[in-house]
Amino acid sequence: MADKNLKAVESKSKTKKEPFSFKKVLTIVIIAILAVLMLGGIYYIVLLFQQSRAENMNAWGTYDGEPILLESNNVFYNTLVNDSDLQTAFLNGDYNTLLSSYYTAYQAQVVYTAVSKEAKQAGILTTQNLVNDMILTAGVFSDENGNYSREALSQFIQ
Repeated sequence: MADKNLKAVESKSKTKKEPFSFKKVLTIVIIAILAVLMLGGIYYIVLLFQQSRAENMNAWGTYDGEPILLESNNVFYNTLVNDSDLQTAFLNGDYNTLLSSYYTAYQAQVVYTAVSKEAKQAGILTTQNLVNDMILTAGVFSDENGNYSREALSQFIQ
C-alpha cells in the first residue's frame, strides 16, 4: 500500500509542473526587477538621509540659510590652508592663534557667500573672456604698457 501512495504522490508532482510560458517568464522577470528596485530605493533613501545628516554635522554655521562648510577647494578651506600661522600654532599648542585662524577663514567664507548672493541677485555675471582678460592683464604676463607679452611670460617661467 505504501508503494501505491508513493507512486501516486510522484505522479501528482510530475503532472503539476507546467512548462514555462512567455507570460510566466515575463511575470518572474518583472517581479525580480521590482524587488531589486525596491531594495535599491530603500538603500538610496538611507544614503540620502545619512548624507544630509553628515552635511549638517560638517556645517560651521549658516548665512542666509546656506550652510558654511569646510570643504576642499572652497574659500574657507583655501584661507585656512594658506594661513602661515596655523601650522605653527598647532605644533606649539597655541589655541588662541589656532582659533583665530579658523575664525578668519570662516569669516572669509561668509563674506564670499554674501557677495556671491548679492551679485547673483543683481544679475552680475562673469564670462570666461572677462576672466581670461583679467589674467592676461594682471601684470605677470604683461609688459610695461599693460599688454600681453610672451617675453614677460617666458621670464616668469624661467
